[in-house]
Amino acid sequence: MLSLCSLWSLYVLSMVSLWSLYALSMVSLCSMVSLCSLWSLYGVSMVFLCSLYGLYALSMLSLCSLYGLYGLSMLSMLSLCSICSLWSLYGLSMLSMLSMVSLCSLCSLYGDLLRLSRDVRSRPFLSYRRGFPALRSGWSSDGGWGCTLRSAQMLLAQGLLLHRLGRDWTWPEAEPEPEPRPLRAGSAPCALRPLLRCFGDHPRAPLGLHRLVALGSGTDGEWFGPGAAAHSLRRAVETWPDSGGLSVYVAQDCTVYRADVAALLRAPTGAVIILVPVRLGGDALNPIYVRGIKELLKLESCLGIIGGKPRHSLYFIGFQDDFLLYLDPHYCQPYVDTEQENFPLQSFQCRSLRKMPFGKMDPSCTIGFYAGAGTGLDALCKDLSRVLAPPTAPERYPLFTLVEGGAQGMEPPPPPETPPPPATPSGAEGFVFL
Repeated sequence: MLSLCSLWSLYVLSMVSLWSLYALSMVSLCSMVSLCSLWSLYGVSMVFLCSLYGLYALSMLSLCSLYGLYGLSMLSMLSLCSICSLWSLYGLSMLSMLSMVSLCSLCSLYGDLLRLSRDVRSRPFLSYRRGFPALRSGWSSDGGWGCTLRSAQMLLAQGLLLHRLGRDWTWPEAEPEPEPRPLRAGSAPCALRPLLRCFGDHPRAPLGLHRLVALGSGTDGEWFGPGAAAHSLRRAVETWPDSGGLSVYVAQDCTVYRADVAALLRAPTGAVIILVPVRLGGDALNPIYVRGIKELLKLESCLGIIGGKPRHSLYFIGFQDDFLLYLDPHYCQPYVDTEQENFPLQSFQCRSLRKMPFGKMDPSCTIGFYAGAGTGLDALCKDLSRVLAPPTAPERYPLFTLVEGGAQGMEPPPPPETPPPPATPSGAEGFVFL
């Protein structure tokens, strides 16, 4: 029994040992499995970590790409800003240049307006008068009928001013002012007063209204045409002993003969005023002559045009675009005694320049030119030949003709010594300008 118990004990111990070994084997196996699992987990972890590193690298690459795009965007923005800045600078530069050009244009325009104003204010202005010594017929005002003679006086006065005072002379008080102020009695130069005295409205003035009416072919109170006024000017200057070598030539049949004009320039200090009566159309101005009128008014030797509307004379002195610039004698002013030593001068200066479309111009007019001694006539004939028969437009119909040589029998018949019976005035003082 003891042996049996011993065997059983051995058996039990054997079994315990076997189970212990089995358990240890299983534990070892589990440990190996665990170790393999750990290694697998470690591998997976490393793979995952590598994946994370790959994602991180991709993220960093994407971030770098984003930074690159941001850099490119910033560079593009800087480039755009630079381009915009350059365009802004270019725009400012162009604006500055345009501003300078505009400023120069304004300065030039202001200078032109200043010269125009000075020229207009320096021209003797002669208009209707009332209350002067009566004419032979008893009229004491030329309002309503003497506008052509006044326009002719202004043209002749401008030519006389060029002859005595020169082309560069201007009235010292002809500067434009915000508000016109009256001229003082003794404020004008001494050289201008003798000139204005020649056109006084009294019988003793050599170029005054009384003298022109007496030498004309009409009667007191009758309207003069531009051609009749031109012949009155010629006769008045011919009979004026103090003309200083100034002569007046009136063209016949729209033709200027150079030899006849040269014969009037024999004196070393002589000068001639050439008057050309023309008719530039039928009842209205023919538009074909407008360009020629503009070209003539541009000439330095042109004194202007005795013209106007039908039976409404005006003194044209220039043009602007399609408008004629003129002085209007239809302003009835009180009589001024020019025989006084210091007579007032404000009524002999024009302060307003008016304009009229070419289409309203009467076709009957007289164009005036001035030619001084020396080369004056040569320069005038050269300019007239260029304007009247331009090489670029030989088909243009000229306003008048200029020919060499002289004409025979150009002197019109003299006026009768005894004027016609005077007309009876009726309300002469009540005339107003048209």
